[in-house]
Amino acid sequence: MSVGVGEALRRLFKDLARVSGETVSETVEVCRIDGVKCASQAMLSRMREAALGVEAGGFGTLVVFGQVAGKLDVATASFDEVSAGKVDLRFEKAARGGWYCFVTVEGFGVALDEDLIPTPAIVAVAERFAPFASVAMSVTTWEGAQIPPVPVAGKEAPRPRKFIRDLTGGLVPKSVEPWLLTTPPKTGSPVFETWSEVAARQLANALPAELREVESEVKVVLKGPRSAPIDLTVAPAGWGPKAIQVLSDAASWVYSDEPKSAETRFLFLNNHLSLAWRDGHRWPEGLLPVLGEALVSAREAYGFHIEGETKDALKSLGDLRKSIQEDVSKAQGATRDLIGALWRDFAIAGIVLAFRSPVAQQATGASEGLRYVAPATAVLLLLSLLVTVTSNFCFDILAKWTREDWRRKIYPFVSDKEWKRLVTTPIARTRWVYRLTLPFVGTFYGVAIWYLYTITDQAILAKAQTLYESIRAWTGW
Repeated sequence: MSVGVGEALRRLFKDLARVSGETVSETVEVCRIDGVKCASQAMLSRMREAALGVEAGGFGTLVVFGQVAGKLDVATASFDEVSAGKVDLRFEKAARGGWYCFVTVEGFGVALDEDLIPTPAIVAVAERFAPFASVAMSVTTWEGAQIPPVPVAGKEAPRPRKFIRDLTGGLVPKSVEPWLLTTPPKTGSPVFETWSEVAARQLANALPAELREVESEVKVVLKGPRSAPIDLTVAPAGWGPKAIQVLSDAASWVYSDEPKSAETRFLFLNNHLSLAWRDGHRWPEGLLPVLGEALVSAREAYGFHIEGETKDALKSLGDLRKSIQEDVSKAQGATRDLIGALWRDFAIAGIVLAFRSPVAQQATGASEGLRYVAPATAVLLLLSLLVTVTSNFCFDILAKWTREDWRRKIYPFVSDKEWKRLVTTPIARTRWVYRLTLPFVGTFYGVAIWYLYTITDQAILAKAQTLYESIRAWTGW
């Protein structure tokens, strides 16, 4: 239905222009032709069908203005009213966020040339052609998709004007995303040729280091060993479709593939373009023979550049892995120390119990000092547990602060996800083993301390209570 509507509307305007000799003018908001004659009932019927079709499809409204009768309702106006004099036919387009339609290829080209289509956008043209798309613009028929493309979050291309010195007042594009071809058409068409002519010019102007005006002539300057100004001229007809693919590849490599390294890539490409540029050639036509070769050379040079940085990064990551292995070993050692302290302290408690046995008391005799062995051992076990746990906790906190300092000062190039995988997760797993072991060890210590407390002489406990009360009274607790 929508293809029929667009096709019928385009043919209506084309036939009116052919018969009357008037010109169809089109903008983003309206398509119109003025001063035409409705010479037949058949022409009026076509106007009615087109008006009903665009309104039913939500594309807009078709309005007729008679120079004699004024504004006419196409659906109800008689042939006599419409044919009484010349009329103006206007297609007022519906405002739909991110979706724009054009009746003529020429109107589409003017909107592109003057950068009047906000992106991201779907652009529908009333022609039969193979659809195509760029990063931020999909061009299709009137029956095509109506949801604008959404650029990938975090992958927005840097603005060319950030790297290019533009002294011409606006020849450098604001963005390359509407012009980076991502889905080529299956076959050529006037619509694609119109788009590619504009896209190729915009992408070409996004590659040099400087555009300047010298004695009313625009010059292009490349940043490299050979930086003589190059004349900027209008590319010949048909140049855009031939150059759009290699220009998209080059601009995509510079601006879109890795936005963080766009400036470095921009400089490498400029350097190799200046070396490859042929004397006497003009911009942008002279790009086609040299851009592919310059792009390959720039990629190789950039690869060597990255390799040098990668060696330093790999060395830093190697040092990081060694440090993490040491921290993991220390965390494992803390668990072993906790268990080792348990067995050591339990051995001491066992010796105390052995001294408390009747056989040991008969052999050694009743000694006043042996009465204090059990409470002293209980205090020793408690202090041992507290010192071990406290020292491990302090080490854990200090190590965590140190790793956070590393993260800020030495390893800012490591992403949060990689840092979690390389550092946080291995240490956290080891610390969880320690934390799971601690309650069991603490329980054993508690049982041992409680048992030593129960076998302690009540007189000693009374003295300890008296000493505690005296200390409280003296300190004022």
